[in-house]
Amino acid sequence: MQSLRPMDPSLAILENLSVIVLDYNNLSSPVPKTFSHFKNLTILSLHNCSLIGTFLQKIFNIGKLLVIDMWFNYSLFPEFPLGGSLKTLKVRNTNFTGAIPHSVSNIGHLSELDLSNWGFNGTIPNSLSNLTKLGYLDLSRNSFTGPMTSFGMTKKLT
Repeated sequence: MQSLRPMDPSLAILENLSVIVLDYNNLSSPVPKTFSHFKNLTILSLHNCSLIGTFLQKIFNIGKLLVIDMWFNYSLFPEFPLGGSLKTLKVRNTNFTGAIPHSVSNIGHLSELDLSNWGFNGTIPNSLSNLTKLGYLDLSRNSFTGPMTSFGMTKKLT
């Protein structure tokens, strides 16, 4: 039986794509490596695509990428690299467990972070207070314990 490839490799020739929205498609695959080659990509939306495996760290290095919105998937995030232009990260309702990676604070331009309904546990890392441009933070429906992180440096968070 031949395996199905959910993404046609010819997508790679559309190198000037700036917005990719593939919401509610049953891709049942890892995030395609092709996405990390779109240097003009500003928005990547992959709601409910049955993505699996580890999310590509290279995608976070796309200089113009502003939004990653991929709730209802099963991908795991890598360590977040330093820098980048990402302003919105929405990954609610995924199958992640354990602690929030401290490296999330490496995404210094984040203004919106939605990590709700993940199954995270442990304490909320102090490193989140380094996200000084954060204006929206949703950590609801997790299993956090311990003291609340001080968000004193995050002046835009209301």
